[in-house]
Amino acid sequence: MVVRQVNSGDLTFSVCLTNFDPYLSSGLLYKTIEKLGFYALFLPENSHVPVDRSKTLKKDVDPERIRGFCDPYPVLSSCAAATKRLMLGTSVTLLTQRDAHFLARSVSSLQVLSNNRFILGIAGGFIREAMENHGSEFNARWDIVKSRVLQMKGDWREANSCLSRFQMPPIFIGSNSSKVPLRVAEYADGWMLRKQIYKGDALSDLRVACQRRGRPYSSVKVILMGAPQERSEIEQEIFYGINNFLFFSSGEDKSALEDELYKLGELISNFKSN
Repeated sequence: MVVRQVNSGDLTFSVCLTNFDPYLSSGLLYKTIEKLGFYALFLPENSHVPVDRSKTLKKDVDPERIRGFCDPYPVLSSCAAATKRLMLGTSVTLLTQRDAHFLARSVSSLQVLSNNRFILGIAGGFIREAMENHGSEFNARWDIVKSRVLQMKGDWREANSCLSRFQMPPIFIGSNSSKVPLRVAEYADGWMLRKQIYKGDALSDLRVACQRRGRPYSSVKVILMGAPQERSEIEQEIFYGINNFLFFSSGEDKSALEDELYKLGELISNFKSN
């Protein structure tokens, strides 16, 4: 197979710790992730899991795992203090469960502390009862997401006048319905794509959406979430047009997590050495 020619410097490989235990949080762990060549560390979030989820359509959810998610913002702040180059991201922040003004302040604080290394992944969520507990109507969740993005951008524009080191973070939408490409083209910087879930040709649909919005396709980045961990499959995605890869790592203890990270680090080095 002939792989699309891509400069290795244009490829990024990141990791999302999907079973992260805050007790594993340490400067040594973060420095290891940075040393292994990862571009970014992402963390998920969820405020709570209601006992009654009868109105939620998606049933294949592990409530124990999801309710164990830590708040990513203080954890990523500790990571910022221990690293120099590693980007820090959320995969994803649920805007239906966050106050826009408080979140804007958390993000701006993290941006200043990390020297502008934050990537804001966003979505509306899928647990209907959880967002309703926060006063967000399920059927209006994407209107809420858009509104809160615009509110935060307004806050950040004001913050620029008093925080000279602050830069507005890139915003990536992490969702996979047919409406996502147009949402990305309208108010985001990129798409955190689950290609195995999205029904359609994701990059072609995004290109069309950018044309409809009068926006250059090159101004939008795509991160492949749940990236394959086999070299040949990554090469296929590069040929397809993907440059940014986000691996899921579910290590349940320190030893398992380190084994996964070192295995992924070796995979990354194969692409970086080309």
